Amino acid sequence: MAQNGPARIIDVSGRYHKKGKIRFDTTFLPDEYTWSRANNQSKLANVLHTFYLAQAVLPPQITVNTLHPGAVNTGALLRSNDFSVLTKWTYRLVSPMMKTRKQGAATSVF
Repeated sequence: MAQNGPARIIDVSGRYHKKGKIRFDTTFLPDEYTWSRANNQSKLANVLHTFYLAQAVLPPQITVNTLHPGAVNTGALLRSNDFSVLTKWTYRLVSPMMKTRKQGAATSVF
């Protein structure tokens, strides 16, 4: 990448990284696993890795960014058993106002 001129690396994360907590002693969360905890932890790990790349590893002609594409209707919440019926009902109610997957991807491409 450095030899071919300016380049960028983009990490697609989400705002749920703020709820994440890295458990370095056991990243698999065997005693407290839920889909949402695992997702939050993985999003935080992505953001931390992006910060590391931006500060310590890459030459200056490579920029590194992380972004939240906005509320995208992926349906992932509906496939999880970690959320209440009320949460899933609310998701179904507001999902028509969310971005489509294609619109969410456009944020990253831009």
